[in-house]
Amino acid sequence: MSLIQNYKTNNKGRYVRDYHYYNDLNTLRDSYMLPDEEFLDPTTGEKYTFVRFWESRAPEIGEIYYNSGVYCRDGNLIDQGGNNAFSAIQIKLENGGYYCLDNK
Repeated sequence: MSLIQNYKTNNKGRYVRDYHYYNDLNTLRDSYMLPDEEFLDPTTGEKYTFVRFWESRAPEIGEIYYNSGVYCRDGNLIDQGGNNAFSAIQIKLENGGYYCLDNK
């Protein structure tokens, strides 16, 4: 979540937008998730890719699900309906479970 906070600081207080017509997630990955070797999925050995909220599916191994306007509760994403002050990421663990982290 520190990468998302850094993004916000460098973009006049605006959080990463996850709408399909913005390129914020690609900018976050390509400009903030550096150096590349520190942001590799341990199972695939590849750099993470993003699943966006409109895809309506949970992430697979090697993917990060990002959504603005949500927070985590017991590993699940809770929608805040238009409150973009919060955001969360979720990844699939090697054991099949999910890990969720928010900035609430």
